[in-house]
Formats: sequence, structure tokens, C-alpha cells
Amino acid sequence: MAISFQSPWMLTLLLPLAWLLWDGWRREERFGPVKKRWIFALRGGLFLLLVLALAGVAWLFPVQHQAVVFVVDRSYSVAEPEQAVQYITEALKKKKPDDQAAIISVGAQAMVEHALSDEISSPSLDAVINRQATDLASGLRIAGGLIPQEVPGRVVVLTDGLETKGKAAQEANMLRDKGVRVDVVPLAARSGPEVLVDRVDVPQRLYRQEQASLTVKVKANVDTAATLTVYEGERRLAERKVQVKPGENAVTVPVQVNDDGFVRYRVTLSSPQDTMSQNNTVTAFSQVAGKPRVLLVEEASEEGNNLRQALQATGMVVERTHPAGIPRTLDQFKRYSSVILAHVRASSLSPQQMEGLRLAVKELGIGLMMTGGTEGFALGGWYQTPVEEALPVHMDIKDKKRLPPLGLMLVIDKSGSMGGEKIEVAKEAALRATELLTVQDRLGVLAFDDGFEWILSPQAVRDKKAIMGRIGGIPADGGTNIYPALAEAHQRLKQQKVKRKHIILLTDGQSNQGDYEGLTKQMKADGITLSTVAVGTDADVGLLETLARQAGGRHYLAETPAAIPTIFTKETTMAMREYIMDQPFTPKWTGGSDWSVMGKGVPPLRAYVATTPKRTAEVVLSSPYPDPVLARWQYGLGRTVAWTSDVNGKWSSAWVEWPAFASMMSEVVSWTFPQQATEGLYMEAEQEESGWVIRAASVGPDLSKQEEISLELLDGQGKKLTIPARAVAPGQFVGKWAEAEPGTYLVKASAGNTPLGSYGINVPYSAEFGLNEGKADFLPSLAQAGGGQLLANPGHAFADNLESRFGKQALSRWLLLMATCLWPLEIFLRKVAFSGEDWQRLRQRLAGLRSTGANASYVGTLKRLATKKSERLQQRIDEVPMFPPLEMKTKSTALTKEKQAAQRPSPQPASPPPQEPASEETHTSRLLKAKRRREQNR
Repeated sequence: MAISFQSPWMLTLLLPLAWLLWDGWRREERFGPVKKRWIFALRGGLFLLLVLALAGVAWLFPVQHQAVVFVVDRSYSVAEPEQAVQYITEALKKKKPDDQAAIISVGAQAMVEHALSDEISSPSLDAVINRQATDLASGLRIAGGLIPQEVPGRVVVLTDGLETKGKAAQEANMLRDKGVRVDVVPLAARSGPEVLVDRVDVPQRLYRQEQASLTVKVKANVDTAATLTVYEGERRLAERKVQVKPGENAVTVPVQVNDDGFVRYRVTLSSPQDTMSQNNTVTAFSQVAGKPRVLLVEEASEEGNNLRQALQATGMVVERTHPAGIPRTLDQFKRYSSVILAHVRASSLSPQQMEGLRLAVKELGIGLMMTGGTEGFALGGWYQTPVEEALPVHMDIKDKKRLPPLGLMLVIDKSGSMGGEKIEVAKEAALRATELLTVQDRLGVLAFDDGFEWILSPQAVRDKKAIMGRIGGIPADGGTNIYPALAEAHQRLKQQKVKRKHIILLTDGQSNQGDYEGLTKQMKADGITLSTVAVGTDADVGLLETLARQAGGRHYLAETPAAIPTIFTKETTMAMREYIMDQPFTPKWTGGSDWSVMGKGVPPLRAYVATTPKRTAEVVLSSPYPDPVLARWQYGLGRTVAWTSDVNGKWSSAWVEWPAFASMMSEVVSWTFPQQATEGLYMEAEQEESGWVIRAASVGPDLSKQEEISLELLDGQGKKLTIPARAVAPGQFVGKWAEAEPGTYLVKASAGNTPLGSYGINVPYSAEFGLNEGKADFLPSLAQAGGGQLLANPGHAFADNLESRFGKQALSRWLLLMATCLWPLEIFLRKVAFSGEDWQRLRQRLAGLRSTGANASYVGTLKRLATKKSERLQQRIDEVPMFPPLEMKTKSTALTKEKQAAQRPSPQPASPPPQEPASEETHTSRLLKAKRRREQNR
């Protein structure tokens, strides 16, 4: 036995109350010592009882029985549900008479079969539940609520380990924290040879006359033959004989899309070795729009001819344009499904065009593809541009050890005409070039006007931050004199011990004469190349073109300063030359299982531009290094692809002559097409524990003031269901849908009579019909989370291995009752005064009452005798003749007074002697004498 307190801090009230009692004792002088002690004892007891009642004092006593709740998995995946009933029946035979038990059935939800009781006569599982799911977590939650807090509790979970809803391990851990043990009993799962269709992958958005691919994932636990049939609606599209291996198998089926609108696909599987038929059919859907329109951007007019012809052969509409024709606003991009940059330099696009293209991919879901060649990727100056951000590859090579050392000299015009935006952009270009270099490279920066000044003398690129700081301090002032600066750069560069040597000259003006021809010949003899950049038409373009041609470099005319950074990055990468990998090889297929054409083998390539794949990109084809040849990824709402070889046939002649080239390029470009509508609503559906949740967000019309929209669901048989979707934020809506039959559903959204868009939902068959694989660790982990173990013996379900629990008996009511009784007693003692003599008389009175009780029988006998005597006397008086009226009245009055006097008690002495009663003869003689006297008087 023990004592507990609900509010132990209330005991602190005893301290001030004790002080009050002591102070009252010290001051109290009205009562005597004995009475004073009694009063203060009662008062102290009263205070103590009240404080204990406020503190919630209670008796604690150990609970000798336990409560066990059986949570039974009754889903379809359990082979023999009777096995659980047999286990529970045997377990109940081992329980003690006071032990309590309950039974909960679990499927898609949990229901109580038998409430907690100390007697379950015949355990049965009769509740009607949805068996197409297993939500053990809900069963554990209900079980925890059934077990009283003061009783040792145990939950015994009987399951095959296939959990399809909820998180049972988390619930078991919470029960463990509450002191409830969770044990697990394994049940046998359905077994046998099984072949099933796991899912079908199809693009959510297709285009008419597009050749798409359906990827069917088939799972099996046996090696067997099977027949796969694909339907579009009720029309059979294809039938395949496949050999299925244990595990996951992928089968790609090409389909030709001919109609617009919502298209349903159904895939069925048949096999001689199969146990369940519920998992042999799956569905999928896609939204089919009109013919896709692709924007092909070409630097040269015939650069993308091979790609254009391949795409047109598959039904795509291809629109060709020069870089200047790339849209500059997002609205202009909406008419295209994808944009292809075929051998295009970054300097040919304005910054607004590049940023618009990036946003079109990210925000509108427009596709983007870049091809390689001598103007592609890093060679095209795309390093650190908005387009590089959208592509799946980095333009630079992260493995710098592959690159030979480079000596680079930047000769920058800092004359007064370069002031303002020009000099700032030139600095930015120099910074970008610096970032491409490594510690094995050497860099020099020479600024010139009338003279020249070494901003950075030639040195290894070790501290890029310090180098960039010095470049950022270049001023703009003075005239223009190119020759001395260029000659100085040549002299210093030829002294550098590097494999490749290159000079980039940037100027916007005219220059004094010099021996340029002799200088360029000497450069060529020393293995130094020179490229020139003319900023604006005021520059000496003729001289700069001649210098670049004679020194084996390239000339650029930057009509606007914004093009300078891309030119510098391109020149830096071109100077390295190792970005072009020109050794023939056959690409290796490393991903993109849905692009079925490549799985049959691909032709060789002669060269490609080296890049580095981004962390989340998927490399579909790779080189031996390995570098990405074909890579893809998702960027925002859009998809982008990088093809690092060319499409004009210079590096890819075997590919453009390959019979499957058109199909391959169609698959690649089609993959980039938008997956969602760009107008109306963007909708997505997600399955949760309570069913399906459909979320819709406005991407076109203003629905910020709309409180609710309507969602109409249409299944394959034409049945309709309408559910409301309420606003959770301006322009964002959520609708909830209960459990549905497997199949595809078309969801049409509308606000009043205004249609907003459509979306498809695919409801798969229940996971209960899947392969019960990968669940071997679930049962032990569930038991471990609940602090229990796997049970085999039914008797262990009521084992004495639970934590001790204590029952609680609250005493506050009884304490308050006692205080109620003590209070009037304390008041009585204070208000009523008793002296010593009062106490003495009280004791005597109590003693007299005791003696009176002892003589009660004797007094009763005397009373009976006196009554009989009075009755006889009255009888004799009645026999005497009547006296005269007056005398009779007088004598009668005297007799009455005599009787009253005789009956009146007379004072008795302390010890009165006993008196003899008058004899009967004396009274009679007196009466006779009185009668004679009356007769004589007559």
C-alpha cells in the first residue's frame, strides 16, 4: 500500500496553517488547559484533513490482473483467418479469472468485435469490414483506448505483415511509451505461384499522331511464360508473349496516338502459373492534345535538317527559326510544346531571350533540348547562363585533371570609350573565364589605354577570389594603343610552361599602327593563338578580323556589351580543346528504360562535347569516360534533354543513317512535351488513409474570390459522381473522395457553368493482392517498436511479464466528510462552558441513570400492585349508600382533597424509612363510623 497525491504542492499550505495554530495556542487565554488542548487538537485535525483533500490524496494498491487486446488482421492477404480464432481460443484458456480480454478486427478500418471483459465465452470474428487494405495503426489506436490506465496492458497483433495503410510501428512505439506492451503473432500469408501487373507508365499528356511508349511493369515469383494484352478503351492495340523472370520485369509497348481527348489504357496479363486474378489487370490514362508544335532553332540554315525530317515523319509540326526568332515573352512560348537549340551559340541570344526560355520551361512546362557540335554546350559559350540552369548537365568538366594546362592572357581595352557598361561587362567576362580555369592553368590580365598595365601578372590560378578582386578594380580612362599591349602579352605568354597558349583581345576603338603582321607570325611560330572581340561597330573590325585569322583564332563582333561574357567563356573552353572528345565509340545504354528503341542497340559516334551531369539528372547514354551523351531531367514543370553530339552528321553520320533514328528522336523530343495543361487548372490526386484527395490550383483564370468549385468524376462505364472542392487559399481548392473501385476516372472541374479543365485519376487494385515481399523484417520491427516479441505459444498472451500497475482509491470525499463532522464538535467545545462541578454532576446523573435501569423491574411490580388496590377501593365505595347532597358534597370534596393530598409526593429524607401501608380493615371501620354518624343526624 502506498499514498499518492494529485496536487502535492497543496501540502505547502500546512506550513502557514501550522504557524496559525501555534500563534493561536500562544495567544489563547480563555480556556483551561484541558479544554484548550482539545480545541486545538480538533482544529489541527480539521486543517490537516482539508489540506489532504485539496492535495488529492489517494491510496495506491497493486493491480493483480491484466488486460489483453487481440488485434486481428482480416485482410485478403491473410491465407487462413481461422488461424487467428484458434490462437485466441487457446490463449483465453490460459488467462486468470480476473484477467480481461478484447478483440479488434482490422481491414481498411478497425472495428471492435468483443469489448474488454473478464469473460469471452466464444471468440468470433463477425464484423463486416473492408478487407482490401490493412490498417494496423488504427487497430492499435483503438486497443490503446480500451485498456484502462491503471491496469497492466498488452496488445497482441495477429498479422501476415503486409501493411498497406497507416504506420503501425509509430503507434506501437506510442503504446510502449504509455506502458502497454505490443506482441506479434505471425499469420500465414497467401502463397503460391504469382504473376501480376504492377503498373503501367504512360505520359500524362500526349499529342495526336505521336508515337508513345507504354512501359508495363510485371512482377512474378516464378519463371513462366505470360501473355500481355494492351487495350485503348475497348480496342485491342497489341498483344505480347513474354517470358517473365522472378522479380520485376519491364515490357515496353509502342502505341500510336490518333485521337484527341481523354484516353484510357487497360493492360491484362494471363499466365498458366498464377494464384490470384485480382492483380492481372491495371489501367492508365493520358490527355491527348492536337499535333505537337516544336520550335527548331538553328544557327545555320541546314544545321537541323536531319532532326527536322525525323520529327516530321512521326507527325510533329516543326517550325524553324534563327536565334533572333526565339520568343521574348512567356505568352509567345505557349504555342510550342518544345524548343530545340541545334548548334546555337549563346552569344546569338539576348539575355532576355535566355531568361524567357528558362522561365518557359520552369513555369509553363515547355520542353527544351540542346544538341552538341562545335557551337554547343561549353563550346557555344553557355557556361553560367540561364539556359545552363535549365539543362541536365553542367557546361564545364568537373574532373579538371583530364584537361591539359592552359596559359591564357586577357588583353582588355580600358580606354575612356570603354567607360560605363562596357568596362563592367568586360570585367564580368574576365571573371567567367577565370572560373573555368584550374590550379594547373596560368592566367594573366593586361589592361591598356595609351600604355598598358598588368592587372594580374601571369600566375597559377590558385586564389580565384583574390584574382577576381583585382580584375574588378580595372578603371576606364585614356586613349587606345593596342600594339604595345599585345606585344607585351605575347612576350610574357611564350615564357609560360604550358601546353596550350591563347590570347583574348577585347577593344572598342581604333589603334595606332604597328607591326601586327610580324607579331602574329611570331605568335604562330610560338604556338600561341589569338582571338579578338570587337565591342560595337566603332571598333577597328578589319584589323581585329585580320589579327584573329593570321594568329589562328576567331573573331567576334559583340554589337551589344551583353554578349561579351558568353564570348569569353566560349573562347576559354575552345582554348582548352579537350572539351571535344573526338575518339569514335559506341554509347552505352545506362537509363531511360521507357525509350525502347535504344534497348536494341545504338550506332557508334565519332565525337561529342564533354559535360558533367547534374546530381539529379538521368544519364541515358554515356561515353567510356564516362560523360553524358544523352541526359534528361525535370526542371520545374518542364523537362529538358541534352544530346552532346551533333545532328548534322559530322559526328553522328551512323546515327542519322540509322533506320530507327526517327523513332528514337521522336521518343526523346516527345518526352519533353508538357505534362500538364498551361491554362485553366492544374490538378493532382493523392491517395490518403481516408480516400483520395484532389487538389486544384488556378493557372489561368482568376479564381481568388471563388469559394468552391465542382468536380465531376466519370468512370469507364459512364457513371458520374460530383464532389465539391472548397477553397483552402485564393485560387487553390481541395476535394475529398472516398474509396473507389479500381480503374481510371476523368475529373472535370467547373465554377458554376464555366469549365476550368480536366484531369485523370488512376485507382490501382488493392496492395493486398501484390506480392507479399520485403515484409520479413516488418513483424520483428513492429514487436521491437512495441517493446514485445514474436509469440508462438498461445499461453504467452497472458504471461506475467508486464509492468506493475497500481490502482488508486481517492480519499478526498472521506476526508471532507470527517472534516464536516469535526467542525461542529470544535464549535461546541468553544461555545459551551463546563466547570469541574458540572462534570461531577454529569457523572452522577449518568450513574443514576444506570441504577434506575437496574431497579426497573421492581418499580414496575409496585405500580401494578397499587393499581389493583385502587380498583378494589373504588368498588367498595360504590357499594355505600349515597350521602345527603350538601354534606355529601362537603365530605366528597374533603375526600377528594384527602386523595390529592395522599397522592401529592411529600418530601422524603435522604434515607426515608419504609412505611407500612394502611390495612384494609382500618379503612373499612372508618367508613362504617362515618355512615352511622350520618344516620344519627337524620
